[in-house]
Amino acid sequence: QLAEFPSFFLLLLGIFIWLNFSRYGSDDVFLYYPVVLIGISALIILFPARVLAPTSRKWFAYAHWRLLLAGFYPVEFRDFFLGDIYCSLTYAVCNVSLFFCLYANHWDEPTQCNSSHSRLIGFFGAIPPIWRFLQCLRRYRDTRNIFPHLVNGGKYTMSILAAMTLSVYRISGTHTNLAAFIVFATINGVYTAVWDLFMDFSLLQPNSRHKFLRDITRALPLRVVQYLPPGSSLPAQLARAGSSWKPASASFVLKWATVWKMVGFSVRKSQKGFV
Repeated sequence: QLAEFPSFFLLLLGIFIWLNFSRYGSDDVFLYYPVVLIGISALIILFPARVLAPTSRKWFAYAHWRLLLAGFYPVEFRDFFLGDIYCSLTYAVCNVSLFFCLYANHWDEPTQCNSSHSRLIGFFGAIPPIWRFLQCLRRYRDTRNIFPHLVNGGKYTMSILAAMTLSVYRISGTHTNLAAFIVFATINGVYTAVWDLFMDFSLLQPNSRHKFLRDITRALPLRVVQYLPPGSSLPAQLARAGSSWKPASASFVLKWATVWKMVGFSVRKSQKGFV
């Protein structure tokens, strides 16, 4: 039952991908398939009638509302879990600006909408870590625990600065801006990777019954599966920091490292949330 809701939207996405790449219909219709897909998805999620899994749709919409107003609500498991998911979807979030720019300019000269011309792409890239940073501040306000909340907030501060300096460098292209981006991207990559390994994946724990793993492993009886996702953590962070310079094939491989990292992260977070 948990898979029904995402599986339906995955099916819907697959249908529109087929329509898009098969260029079914006229050129005018072909360009607006993404708009139709987004419209249908939004209509289904926000449909007020008590049909089509109304409880799930309401929960999904309300969870995103809480994320949008991060800092105003006490932070629950779903809040930081969803925020972390969006932090790994930064590339997709940046494309929100690209989407509106392309349609606003009727797809004429698409290069004017890329990251070398649009400051909004950098802004959207900083939104997910801003959400998580505000959640960290709220958790500190509620608990007064410097660790882990303010330390975790420092990680997202580095993510915000990395996104900002990358956007500034792509637009201006000066050596000073490049140096600033390299510094903040490196700090962000190492900071995030270390946090993932020690806090999210709980590796290198002293006196653990299972070498390099946390003691509670009931959620994944195959322990080898638990070793693999954390190993992609650092490559995933480096991919996020330097993907703008890499060839398309290398970038594609490193993005898959990010996907695999998020698979393990999701299982680990769910495990910690229920234990």
